[in-house]
Amino acid sequence: MVDSIYRRIVGELRAMSRRVEVHVEGNKITIPLVEGVYDAVWRIIKTSPSVVITSVDFK
Repeated sequence: MVDSIYRRIVGELRAMSRRVEVHVEGNKITIPLVEGVYDAVWRIIKTSPSVVITSVDFK
């Protein structure tokens, strides 16, 4: 399920022409916080099953 969320995030960021390094480590997805990324990720989280997301950490 993490891979599915990862692909959705990367696809959304590419559609926005945002080039950021998204990393997956186990069940953790790390995304640098740059302009526009928060809103894109939030749209994906809102439409994902709640059991998938345990926390979101923007750095």
